[in-house]
This record gives sequence, C-alpha cells and structure tokens, in this order.
Amino acid sequence: MLQVGSARTRITPPLGTLLAGNAGLKREASGILDHLYAKALVLSDGESTIAVVSCDVIGVDRSFTERIRSMATAETDIPADRILITATHTHTGPQTIDVFRDKDEEYVATFEKQVVSAIRLARADLTPGRISTSQGTEPTLAFNRRILT
Repeated sequence: MLQVGSARTRITPPLGTLLAGNAGLKREASGILDHLYAKALVLSDGESTIAVVSCDVIGVDRSFTERIRSMATAETDIPADRILITATHTHTGPQTIDVFRDKDEEYVATFEKQVVSAIRLARADLTPGRISTSQGTEPTLAFNRRILT
C-alpha cells in the first residue's frame, strides 16, 4: 500500500539578506510579500521510500544537495540516492548559489536545516494515499514581463 507524507518549512530570509537574480544589482530584502518555503513530499510502498523537495530559491548546487541528502538519511530511513532536491528559481529569494556573486553562507546554513526538517516532517506524516495523473493547460500562470504586448 502506498503511503504519502508532505510538509513544508518556512525558509524566508531575514530582512537585509542579499537577494539573488538581476545580475549586477545589489538588492537586499526590505520586506516580505510572500513567504518562501521548502516543500517535501515523501512516498513509500513499504519497501522503498523516496523524497522530493522543492525550495523557493534561485538554485541549489551539488554540495548543498549532497549535504542535505546526508543529513536527511541520518535522520530518516530514506537513502541519499532517493532524495531529489530542486529549486523554483525565484529571483527575489536569497543568494544560495555562487553565480554572479558568492552565496550567503550564513543563510545557507539555516536553509539546510529547514530543508532537512521538511523531509523529516513529511516522513513522519506518512498516511495511506494514492497517486493519479491529469492533464490540462493554464495559459495565465506565468509570462515574460519584458516582452511588450
């Protein structure tokens, strides 16, 4: 029987944190419009368990994902090679990768703990569930603001 668990942890940086995106511009967080989250989904069939985590940041690098996998494996029974971590690529989140400028190491240390917590909480939340698929379109979800229309 399939079991499913989910959890999210808030990863919104403190005001004053250097924001990613817009190469060459130095922007600091001056307010909060929407909170940022690490969202984890854990699936288990009783023999295998996997975790998928989506983080509201510009990106995650190999060293980050390796540390998260190692820490999460130590705290759960989920093998490191069965943990997928991805980023939503938001340009108004903290600098988490070394692109155009150095990542914010202080923020990343806190961010790592929150991601591991999301995985641990989702693992603890396992309940019977099922999976299905669907297909559709949503043309108003995203657009390029730089294209003149």
